[in-house]
Amino acid sequence: MWIDEIHLITPRGVITSTQNNAVVELPPNRNRLNIIKHLSVLKDKEGSAFVEVDMWASYRDIILQMPPQANIVYEVKP
Repeated sequence: MWIDEIHLITPRGVITSTQNNAVVELPPNRNRLNIIKHLSVLKDKEGSAFVEVDMWASYRDIILQMPPQANIVYEVKP
């Protein structure tokens, strides 16, 4: 799983499946409560052993509080 954001008019959350190379959810913003809400309804979240995120602290905190805890892989941008 990969959690990041895109910047259209305003930042919008993006949750993707790295196994299927597909967008799974597009929360209306990257607000912590919105991301948690969208993650909590995903069926395959239990199968996500790794979650890739950028270094924004809120993404890390969300993954750490959502059971089951996945290993966090930080996105490195050159």
